[in-house]
Order: sequence, then C-alpha cells, then structure tokens
Amino acid sequence: MIKFTTPEKLDGQLLNDELIAAGITILTQRQDGFVFPYMDGNGDLFLDIDEKDKNKAAKVVADHQKLG
Repeated sequence: MIKFTTPEKLDGQLLNDELIAAGITILTQRQDGFVFPYMDGNGDLFLDIDEKDKNKAAKVVADHQKLG
C-alpha cells in the first residue's frame, strides 16, 4: 500500500477506473473484482499498487482531484 493525498471529492470506483486506464495494476482484488482505495482513520488515501507506478498514480490522483 502506498500513501497519497486524498482528493477533496473521491469517487473510489472512478479512481480505480482511471488508474486502470493509465496502465496501473491494482494488486489486491476481491473475489467479486470490486476494489476501492483504502482510507485510514486520518483520512489518508492508500492504493495497493506497485512502487514503480507511484509517480504515475500520483498524477492520476491529482487529476482526479480536479474532477471534484
């Protein structure tokens, strides 16, 4: 899990779709195929992605922020 700044308005499914469209593989998948970003009690956003995709994912998250 890699920590990111949480967008003010977060649509978890849309963010997942954006990550996948950018070629980023989400490492943990539930049996039903549905995966959401994880937010802890402090409001921090965590994505279960490969470390090599961190910079690309940061851009996707920043662009997601602009949608809100």
